[in-house]
Formats: sequence, structure tokens, C-alpha cells
Amino acid sequence: MFFLKKEIKKQLIKVVSLNEAFPSLSKANFVPSERIETPEAPQMLFPDEIRHWQGKSYSSPVAYTVILKNVLYSPEYNIIMTKDHRIIADSFIPYKPPEDFKITYLFGRKIQKISNYCTIFDQLADNHFHRVIDNIPRFYLTREYINEHFSNENIKLIHTTNIADNFFIPKLISKNMNLVKVETGKLYNLEKLIFSTFLTRHFNGCFSTSYRNKIYSQFMPKRPRQATNRIFISREKAPLGRHIINENELLQLLDKFGFKKYLLEDMPMEDQINLFYDAEAVVAPHGAGLTNLIFSEKIKVLELFQRPLIIPTYYYLSRSMGHDYRYWHSSNTKNNHFSSFEADLSQIKVLLEELLF
Repeated sequence: MFFLKKEIKKQLIKVVSLNEAFPSLSKANFVPSERIETPEAPQMLFPDEIRHWQGKSYSSPVAYTVILKNVLYSPEYNIIMTKDHRIIADSFIPYKPPEDFKITYLFGRKIQKISNYCTIFDQLADNHFHRVIDNIPRFYLTREYINEHFSNENIKLIHTTNIADNFFIPKLISKNMNLVKVETGKLYNLEKLIFSTFLTRHFNGCFSTSYRNKIYSQFMPKRPRQATNRIFISREKAPLGRHIINENELLQLLDKFGFKKYLLEDMPMEDQINLFYDAEAVVAPHGAGLTNLIFSEKIKVLELFQRPLIIPTYYYLSRSMGHDYRYWHSSNTKNNHFSSFEADLSQIKVLLEELLF
């Protein structure tokens, strides 16, 4: 039965690129690719699907804005589909295999029409990293296009979560955008969707410097940086794991280098921005807390991994921002993405001495 369902899904659920679905689209509002130097990448063990990045340089994707007519929107997944229910891969990060989608969310639902122009904010992945690094730049690109071409038109901003309470979004919404909350259990036919592609890729926090500066300067303190904070991001409360088993011993070591422990989930977003705005150095296990490196300037970063496989999200973000990035990884090949792990204090001490002195 399982294999039969899998075969049915393969036949029914198709994922296509935007160019495949709409080969004659008029594209505008381009953000050019940006190239960064990545001299350490060839020596790092990346996941198989991104090993082709492991050259001594990396180029971010070209992003742009289009208008899609009469496409379908699935609130459960926050994805865009063609009229014949093909999923547009450019509408979500990270990539989700077709067999992982539920047929009931994509077919056989009541379809409700949303007329005139609209745009979206939500997408498939919704944690701090994807919200700040993927969603906000894409939304900012869309907003620029709307402000230039549709300043006198009412634009519906479709959302599934309560984005009005989000720290960032109210500061980015244009005056002519009206929030429209949609329901799960339905599909929506969007008559005219103003849609921007992502400026980033999965496992990668690098995107256009000019856009990054324009977007995040709006949220930065209006004062000089202090560059005094040495930050250890603890995952003590993280529900999905990657806890450091010997965190107390690691903290004793870090204390000698002037680091303080922070539980970011206990801090308001504005306080997190101020903390990282004044950062000098950050040590952390791989996790969404490192997203806040985007509020720092040319700092020292040591990222800790629970296995030899390196997820280079913050490596690329750091290289694109001029941070001095180092990493340590456990040699335990049995650990998975969420395994807790023991940090090797002697190796980390050597790395800290190299990084800080």
C-alpha cells in the first residue's frame, strides 16, 4: 500500500521551475548575482546536493519580479501552483520532494478566488533563519516593485500566520498593502500575483550586499557600534536538539575568553539586534540563532557542528559579510542533523586562540 501511494504521488504531484511553467514571462526588478570568495569551501564536507558549490568562489542567484496570472495558492504549504496543480519550485525554500507533499492539500479542495493584484509573504519554511534571510529579502524586492509600479493600486498581502505581530514586517509593509488572512482547507485562485524569486538558496545565507544593507539598516540602532560583546548562543532550550552535552564545561572555557551565554528565545528581537550589533565575536552550535550575524559587522565567528558534515549556511553568510569565520565539527559520523554532541574543549581552545589573538 505504501509503495502504491508513493507511485500515485509521483504521477500526480509535479514540481517545476518558474521558467518551465511560464517560459514567456516578462521579468523585471532584477537583482544581479554577487560573487564572493570561498577559499575554505573545497576542504569542507558539504551535503551531496550542494557539493558543486565547493569551488573557491560562489555566485548568488539572480532574483527578479514577475506577475503571475490565475495561479493556485495552498495555505497549508504556502506554495504557488499552476492551474493544472504543478508546484512552482521557486515559491519555497528548502526544496521538498514531491512525495513529501500531501495530495489532499493540493487537489480536491474548494477553490476561492482572490481578485485583482496580490502578493505573499509566507513560504514553506518558517523559522527565524528562513524568515529573516529568505522571506524578508524576497518581500523587500516585491515591495520595491509595488512602490515603483503600483503605488496607486490597492495590493492584497496574503498571509497565513499573524504577520502583523512580526517585528520586521510592519516596518516593511507599504501603505497600499491590505492584509488578507487566508484559511487552511482551501485553495486560492490568485488572479494577479506579484511574485519575486528568492535572493538566496537552501543551505546558503549569501545574497546581494546592496540589498542586504538597504533592508537591514532599517532595523539597526542609530548609533556607533561598540564591538565589545563576546556571545555564546546556547541551544539549551532548543526543542529539536543539537544540545552541547558538556555545555557547562564549555562555558568555563569560554568565560576565560570573555564570552557570556545567551538564550535568544528569551530575548525580544530588538534586544537581539542590539546584542549582535555590538558583537565582537560569536560562538554557537549550528542553528537559527546564527541568523543574527546579519546585524553584526566584521566579527569573529566560531560555529560548532555535531558531525563531520558541514551545513554551510552561515559560512556563506559570514564570507559575504566579511566576518572572520572558523568552524569545529565532531568526528562522530553516527550523529544526525539533530543529535546532541560533546564539544572537544582542547580543540576549541586552540581555535579560539587563533581567532581572537
